Amino acid sequence: MIVQEAGRWRSYVTPEEHNSEVDDVLDKLDDDELASLEAILAEVGVTGTSQIADTCADLEWEEVPVPIEEWLDSYHHIGDLKDSIYPVLKQDLIELFNGNYHEVILTGSTRWGKDFFSCTAMTRLLYELCCLRDPAQSMGLGAGESIHVVPISRTTQQARRIVFGGIASKLNLAPWWRNRFKETLDYIEFPNKKITIVGGASSDASALGLNVYTALVDEGNFMGMVKASEAAKSAGGKTHDRAQMICDALVRRIQGTYRHSGVKGMLFLISSKRATDDFTERRIREHIKQGTTNGVFVRDYTTWHVRPEPFKHQKWYRCSVSSTEGRCRILEDDEEGPKDAIVFEFPHDFLGEFQRDPAGATRDIAGIATDTYAPFIANRPAIEQMFDEHRPQVFAVREWDMATGRLEINWDDVITTNARGENVPICCPNSVRHVHIDLSKNMCATGFNLCHQAGLVEVIRTDKEGNKSIEEAPVFHIDGVLRIIAGSANEIDHGEVRGVIYRLNEGGFNVRSVSMDHWMSVPNMQLLKKHGYRVKELSTVKKIDPFDCSRGALYEGRIVAPPHQQLGDELRGLELDPKRPHDRPKVIVQAGHTKDLADAWAGGIYYLSENHKGGVLLAPTSGTSDVPQSGHAHQWSEGNVTFADEEGYAEWEGRKSEDGGGGGGGDPWSQSWII
Repeated sequence: MIVQEAGRWRSYVTPEEHNSEVDDVLDKLDDDELASLEAILAEVGVTGTSQIADTCADLEWEEVPVPIEEWLDSYHHIGDLKDSIYPVLKQDLIELFNGNYHEVILTGSTRWGKDFFSCTAMTRLLYELCCLRDPAQSMGLGAGESIHVVPISRTTQQARRIVFGGIASKLNLAPWWRNRFKETLDYIEFPNKKITIVGGASSDASALGLNVYTALVDEGNFMGMVKASEAAKSAGGKTHDRAQMICDALVRRIQGTYRHSGVKGMLFLISSKRATDDFTERRIREHIKQGTTNGVFVRDYTTWHVRPEPFKHQKWYRCSVSSTEGRCRILEDDEEGPKDAIVFEFPHDFLGEFQRDPAGATRDIAGIATDTYAPFIANRPAIEQMFDEHRPQVFAVREWDMATGRLEINWDDVITTNARGENVPICCPNSVRHVHIDLSKNMCATGFNLCHQAGLVEVIRTDKEGNKSIEEAPVFHIDGVLRIIAGSANEIDHGEVRGVIYRLNEGGFNVRSVSMDHWMSVPNMQLLKKHGYRVKELSTVKKIDPFDCSRGALYEGRIVAPPHQQLGDELRGLELDPKRPHDRPKVIVQAGHTKDLADAWAGGIYYLSENHKGGVLLAPTSGTSDVPQSGHAHQWSEGNVTFADEEGYAEWEGRKSEDGGGGGGGDPWSQSWII
């Protein structure tokens, strides 16, 4: 079983799991094999040894491997390595090789010995293989076949470091390995046993055509996304996460090669932590969800777990990781951690790091995954507060697979009729609507956001010096957010996407403008213009302005939307690109995640912000702000928001200046009335 305690994962073998494994082995034996087992047990019961078992072993083994406990203390087998293994790691190696494991996940902080542990374990596996008379035959391979060990990392150079800086250096330490292997610049070979360690690889395609018995995927949490061109060439198909694609391909190759012989091989997945939904975290949760934790060895350490001696007499501090607060912080001595927060301790040696960068130190030093690497939206409660469970959903589904047919719209929930018998939205019936589309073709989803300005509210803002000011700011309602995927249709039909806009108009939503990002925007914009829509190219990638503006509105509670779990997840997963300079920031998303809905959300809010009250865009505040709870109510507009390029706007702007900004209640260009 795999459990999580204080943000760390660890595997255990329960007595029930051990008995279940024994039962599984017995169930697979035929009558003759069961009779042989009973004869062996009978001999052991009388003499303590079995002649039958010894005879069988002589047929398989050229040299019977010494037990793992003896091997770890043997200079003959591992050289000076025996004096460099910390007691914690030595005990873990003993548990690993005394159990029936086929997958090893090593995660946690940086520099606790993940590479050292995995390379030592792979050396033991090579030792066991080399003790066989004919490894290929024992593994169920054909005569003359080779067995391969494949390390994979982000780059070929990093993978070669594992081979030649990790495995080869350990082989060269021990007398037992002398004259047993040949080391070249590209590989390590055991010619008498037909075993080859590949010199380094950076993709799953490197394992094609190889009889992979054991493989190592290094720093999988940092491999990033797969480009479309790479996915097309890969054996892993269309999986976007590079580490996931590589892992799936290796598992299929190991199982396909050895399963018929009852051999499971071993896969090592090692990486320091980054965020709560990174590859290793997802892999562990996937095993728990599917009930496949048997045979999965997990260790999640930090430096002071593996080497506790230097920290025994230091003062220890507590730090909390709270998704509710959206931050990591050091707790006071008598302070309780926030509800549902992960609270852990760290020694005084690292106090300065935790004070300078709590989130970074939590990940890199303490080995606790945070929601994002550098969260863009730190105020997580604001995301939850944006969603109003009483607001109806425009679309019948949150994700529309185009291969399933026509998109259903909940007309009865969102449309009513006015006094003239016309179809109008229930929410803000006179408001013009805007649509932002985050376009895609096949590898990514298309994000679709239908939204409108609902009115104005006075916002009290406080600068860093404590000075307060009042500004009028727009309130935005999101009618519906939709994720569109191609599915088995292979490609997203942009005509169908435009058709959704036309259907919304025909059904009663006064969609007046459409914005979209750069990709494929020109032909779509031309077609939408012919239908009378205002169109604009608006990128949420080239500039951070749309996300900055939308985040400000979110923090001030000026966005209201129907519940949408995936949109919330995407907003929580947004982060600032750590590789970009501060003067050119960029919002990105973690590897393995998407931000199609977040892009559509930000694009729609930003467009409305640019065009509210004739194009006055509120700059994000560096201080604090809040919406007054009493005394200043929303000013709801009639919905026909004026755009700065409309005919007659300039005359209204001049009249507004002359009469002190009132604009006049009967002014056709006035945008706010008190209801």
